[in-house]
Amino acid sequence: MNLRPIGNNVLAKYIIENQPVKGIMLPDSSIKKSPWLEVVDSSLECEYLLSPGDKILIEKYSGSDVTYHDREYIVVNAKNILAVELL
Repeated sequence: MNLRPIGNNVLAKYIIENQPVKGIMLPDSSIKKSPWLEVVDSSLECEYLLSPGDKILIEKYSGSDVTYHDREYIVVNAKNILAVELL
């Protein structure tokens, strides 16, 4: 990937939960986005040591949605990260 955040920012993607096989299929626009994200990359200046694949919890209404090569990402400032999932 040729996209790297700068400053104190993290590039992440939404974790999409699979819809049930039975029942009504909802369009992507009506699916509520989870506050949990998967880290794609973090800036060199980021105050947290985050690796690609880490799962983070962010504040509601934080970050900027970005489309890059037909894929949806979100750029989040590190101060808006509430938690990191430990494995």
